[in-house]
Amino acid sequence: LKKQLTILGILCVLALAALLLLSREQSGAGQTAAEGEIVFACSPELLTGLTVRTERETLELLYDATKDLWTFAGTGYQANGLLLAQMLLEIEEVRTDTVIDDVTDFAPYGLEQPSMEISLASADGTRTLAIGDYSAAAHRYYARTDGENRVFLITTSVKTVFDVTGEELRLTE
Repeated sequence: LKKQLTILGILCVLALAALLLLSREQSGAGQTAAEGEIVFACSPELLTGLTVRTERETLELLYDATKDLWTFAGTGYQANGLLLAQMLLEIEEVRTDTVIDDVTDFAPYGLEQPSMEISLASADGTRTLAIGDYSAAAHRYYARTDGENRVFLITTSVKTVFDVTGEELRLTE
C-alpha cells in the first residue's frame, strides 16, 4: 500500500508539472501572436461611417455622434450598436506575423476581386481592409489594406464577425 501511494504521489507531481508546462506554452503562443506587426487599426470612437461589401450585399452605415447612433445610409434604419461595437473591436488592432512584400499579382491571394472589403470613414479619411482567399495551410485569410502592394494573413475571426447581413445588423424593436 505504501509503495502504491508513493507511485500515485509521483504521478500527481508529474501530471502537475506537465500541466504547468502546457499552460506556459499556450500563454507564450498567445503573446507571440499579439506581438505581431499591426497591419490595420482603427479607433471606433473616431469613426463616422462603415461600409462592408461582401459577395452577398453592401452595407453602408453612418454614425451620428450627437445621438450615439449608427444608421443605415439612405434608409435611416437604426443599426444594432452593440453588435457593431463587437465588430469594430475585432479590427481595432489587426496583427500578423506573415507579410508578403512587393506583390504585383493579387489574384493568387483572392485579392483581385476580394470576397470582403471593410471601409472605415473618419475625419482623417477612409481606410479599407480587403479580405481575399482562405489559406488552408495557415488557417487564416489573405488580406491587404488601402491598395498597398503587401499581402498578409489575418485571423478568420475578422471575416467571420463582419460576414453579417443587413437584416442581422438592423436593430429590431
